[in-house]
Amino acid sequence: MAGLVAKKYNTEHHEIVVKPDSIAIIQKFVKHFGEPFADSSAIPTFIVSEFARRHVKVALSGDGGDELFGGYTSFQKVQRLARF
Repeated sequence: MAGLVAKKYNTEHHEIVVKPDSIAIIQKFVKHFGEPFADSSAIPTFIVSEFARRHVKVALSGDGGDELFGGYTSFQKVQRLARF
């Protein structure tokens, strides 16, 4: 579907069929994260990022914006309660 949209609007489009080798990805995670990391969404994010790197220098994902801008109300509650 994305290929059809890219063709219609004459945009550059790249596709990847993901058949990851779990062991190789885990070894890369250890190298890049350097600490235990249990977020399963890191696997597809890592694969897409690695693929994107072949075509672009910078890619913005928006991942982590909630933390940066205080989007989680639980963080706001912690800050209010910190004085106690």
